[in-house]
Amino acid sequence: MPTDGLKKRRHSMEINISGVLLTDTPINKLSTEILVNIFSLNGHADACYIDLINTAIDDIVPTPEHEAALTVTRSSSQVCHHWREILLDSPKIWATSLDLHCLDQASDEWRNEVLRRTGNRLLTVVGTLTGEKHYLDFFKEILANHWTRIRRLFLCGSALKSELWAALQRPSPNMELLALGMIFHGVKADENDVFLGDYAPRLVGFRARRFIDPDLSWYRNIREVWDLPIDVFNVPELLHLLSNMKYLELLKLSGHVFLEESDDEDGNISSVGPVSIPSLKFLSLFGTAPFSFIPILLLLVPAPNCALQLEGNCEENVSADELEGLAAALSTFFHNSPQKWSHLGYGLQESMCHLNLDPTRSDFRPFVSIHNIDNDWDESHFPCLILKALPPKQVSMVKEVSLSFSYLPSVTSVLEEFLDRLLKMELLSIDMGTLGVLNELLEDRKEVGCHPFPCLGTVSIRWEENDSLARDGPLHQFLSRRRDVGSRIRILQVHNYQGNPELLVTLAKMFETKLELGDGDIWSEQVLFPSEIDYESAMAGIVNELDLL
Repeated sequence: MPTDGLKKRRHSMEINISGVLLTDTPINKLSTEILVNIFSLNGHADACYIDLINTAIDDIVPTPEHEAALTVTRSSSQVCHHWREILLDSPKIWATSLDLHCLDQASDEWRNEVLRRTGNRLLTVVGTLTGEKHYLDFFKEILANHWTRIRRLFLCGSALKSELWAALQRPSPNMELLALGMIFHGVKADENDVFLGDYAPRLVGFRARRFIDPDLSWYRNIREVWDLPIDVFNVPELLHLLSNMKYLELLKLSGHVFLEESDDEDGNISSVGPVSIPSLKFLSLFGTAPFSFIPILLLLVPAPNCALQLEGNCEENVSADELEGLAAALSTFFHNSPQKWSHLGYGLQESMCHLNLDPTRSDFRPFVSIHNIDNDWDESHFPCLILKALPPKQVSMVKEVSLSFSYLPSVTSVLEEFLDRLLKMELLSIDMGTLGVLNELLEDRKEVGCHPFPCLGTVSIRWEENDSLARDGPLHQFLSRRRDVGSRIRILQVHNYQGNPELLVTLAKMFETKLELGDGDIWSEQVLFPSEIDYESAMAGIVNELDLL
């Protein structure tokens, strides 16, 4: 009797969740084509790797198993008969969702079933090869019998290195993306080994330490190279390699120093001219010795508006020549890749100089960030040298600027020239501390009749906990100066304001400035301009409070 009841309830549930009968459920009204698209979007096991191209592959945290593509696909196939029929008839969705972390069951039954459901479609495989995982034998079977079906492969770990190395010497006709976060130390390589069998015509994305060889044909079609270490090349070798990669759109170099150059002519940097990569849209240079990248910045000619990310830590004593050389190399890079920036940000702290350059059309946020350790910024003038490297014409066209200073350098002439070039700046994003430093600089130049920022109409304040609206404070001083020279600020934005709103309203009223309160990227004037406020009485009652602050 209980069994019959269970059968009836199960049968009833199947009817209730049937896409045919429950037509009032919105998702069941979607067409099969739309459902297939949804299932396909949910079924990409490599999504976390594609989205985190700026993270080392072995530092990427895999998607939790309950959220992984294979788990979602399997769960979707168990919702109702309609969905199950769609998914069992869609081998491509299963083929793109092979996450080894979801295939670690003690039995082979589910692993074999998943592989069967992929049919003969091209495979996406992600995972970590380590320990005594149950899926290691399953992956060995893929390497042995399905290698030519692999379209995308993202692996890290230290197991099966010999088996994987052997597979990597075979032709890979369908490989499009290959990312390996592993080093094959201890693997016995044959002198006749040829990486990917010199046949990977569809390979466009590559992420591995040592395997790009200019003598192999497949590398010429690559569009994206991630985490290529400079310490396995000398400069001429790398430039020769890059000179044949005409389709390259993204290049990320990392490491400390290049190999020493050979004495022959081909290995001498003086014999290398500029290298054009006409499709290069994004260049990332990251290392503990950022000055090692000077030859790349000098000799690489990318596409116009190429986004640059340069980041490094100056952990050793740096000479003045190195600092000047890096600034000159940046200037050359910007000359070789004409820039058009919509936003420019500059930060100067005791141990860091940071420059944000935001092109109008880019999927990446470019920047120059140099961390100073045990070096004297002020003596080197390097922060100002970075500003000097920026093309004056491009700077003069920037409309949005962010500034963050903790101090003024002892020599301010380059900083003053930079500020004078901001002829089209309409919006200034700044914190109160930096505004105080800026006021100090502007005060020193007031006697010579200097009035920068002719187009500035909006000031956006990044409010911090201990900030004040005192009459002798930086914001009051800045607004007063702008009003006195006939260029008042029309809009005052305050981000994450924590103080008395009435004080802020009064300050805005005093300077005839529209006030906007910001939270994230959302701005609202209604919050600080309720219609019931009597501004005349507010002025009379609160100005005294401002005087006392």
